[in-house]
Amino acid sequence: MPTARAEAFTREPPKSLRDRISYLIRELGSVRAVAAEIGVTAGSVNRYRRGAHRNPPPAVTARVEVAVRAVGSPGCARPPLLARRSSPTASTTTAGCAA
Repeated sequence: MPTARAEAFTREPPKSLRDRISYLIRELGSVRAVAAEIGVTAGSVNRYRRGAHRNPPPAVTARVEVAVRAVGSPGCARPPLLARRSSPTASTTTAGCAA
């Protein structure tokens, strides 16, 4: 289910798996948080980030894509992670970023 926030990237989202994983680690704050978000182990997340696993199963690739879109646009202010999870309508807007 696409939302306005998920489609409101001010820049293109990262394209490669390594870049997407690195982006998620930066935005969510830890490898464990990313692992919980996409349903794999923290070790797998680190291997994806390093490039040791280049072709994850299609289900994992889809979950990474959904997670990147859900986190939002690079450079836009976002509400805290817990607020985003508990209330999908919670938003903070800045110039050039959609709610």
